[in-house]
Amino acid sequence: MGGPHLTLEQKKFAFQLRSEGILLTEIARQVNCDQSAVSLILRFKRPRDGKPDTWVPRSGRLHVGEREMILRALARDESLSAIARSLGR
Repeated sequence: MGGPHLTLEQKKFAFQLRSEGILLTEIARQVNCDQSAVSLILRFKRPRDGKPDTWVPRSGRLHVGEREMILRALARDESLSAIARSLGR
């Protein structure tokens, strides 16, 4: 049984969001999969293997870690200016 085809980083992010009390529907939206897949992933105690993450952003674009920081900051109701400063942009 293959399970949802998410990267290990996406799965770790789902676990992080869940630990912050974020609802499954919002987690699914943020990791770009459906709610049933998130529910399946979160049944385990920790993230299991995921597909390789081969995506690399073009120069000057946000990488995955920066995108995750932005999502967490938005969830904390931080201003866009404060988020940009924390990213050095």
